Amino acid sequence: MKNVNSTAADKLLLTLLAFEKEPEWQLGNLAKYLQLPKSTVHRVLDKLKQYEFVEQDVETNAYRLGSRAWQLALVARPYEALRRMARPYLEKLFEASQETAFLTVAEGVHSLCIDRIEGLYGLRLSMQVGVQAPLHIGASNLILLAYLPSEEQRVALSYWLPDTSKREALCDELKTIRKQGFVYTNAQLTPGVAALAVPVLGKDQTILIGLSLGGYSERFTKQVAMQALPKLREAGFELSKKLQANLGARSEVCV
Repeated sequence: MKNVNSTAADKLLLTLLAFEKEPEWQLGNLAKYLQLPKSTVHRVLDKLKQYEFVEQDVETNAYRLGSRAWQLALVARPYEALRRMARPYLEKLFEASQETAFLTVAEGVHSLCIDRIEGLYGLRLSMQVGVQAPLHIGASNLILLAYLPSEEQRVALSYWLPDTSKREALCDELKTIRKQGFVYTNAQLTPGVAALAVPVLGKDQTILIGLSLGGYSERFTKQVAMQALPKLREAGFELSKKLQANLGARSEVCV
């Protein structure tokens, strides 16, 4: 990539665009690709890190896109309407529980966190805004998988669980989740973290959003979670009505 006479803005934008080619870069490889001195690329990356457009893996030192880049991307996606209408319900849940409240949507065989309000306890969740996660583990993901149309559910189960016995066991669990209308998990996706999730459904009764609360396992026990369940269910039901009135079916918003 030729960068002769490029301005500082050019260097910054070209560095960001390099992540279209590769999701992660080591400094030396990125400098070689951009045909810029390592010191220059390092300065650009430091500036991007400062504003959370990139982040650096503490073990490998590789650079990847950060949360701010994902947040900007989400604004341009159809999920922005969901986020905007769901935000007041997240705020009410946080105020009532003081726990971390977050929204997830299904994207193929993954979930995607599209919004989150941090609880009072500094919870370190795997579910960061703009970050994908496997659909088959964790309350906020399982609630999505349980309510997906059967063909989408089958594809996701086959992808994550090639072992037939494990796949059948999870199918049974998903039926239970649909029957009870919620799911509680402990330390499935993030060690030491428990979560409770309910579905937010569209007009076709398929999933639009997973609405979840998460807290540290020693405090957010199943007993505590069950005490929070009525308010979470109420929020999910009210949000479902709002989205059905304004957006309609899943196929109209989750494309």
